[in-house]
Amino acid sequence: MDFQVLVSRVVHVLGQMRTAVALLGLCALASMCGTIVVQGLPIQDYVAEYGTFWARVLWYSGLTDPKGLHDLT
Repeated sequence: MDFQVLVSRVVHVLGQMRTAVALLGLCALASMCGTIVVQGLPIQDYVAEYGTFWARVLWYSGLTDPKGLHDLT
């Protein structure tokens, strides 16, 4: 595939209203997660609040510390 064709297709997809709405929805979802999940707590608090599975999902996805200050060990 030619590079110019690829760029043209990417620009076309990014320019569609459906893509804009989907990206806006993802931004809203990320904002809600940042508001609902209390940040900066030790992992034990997340385990007590959300259970082991969801605590690990939140912890390793970085939603508990968006500035990256906790250690992932």
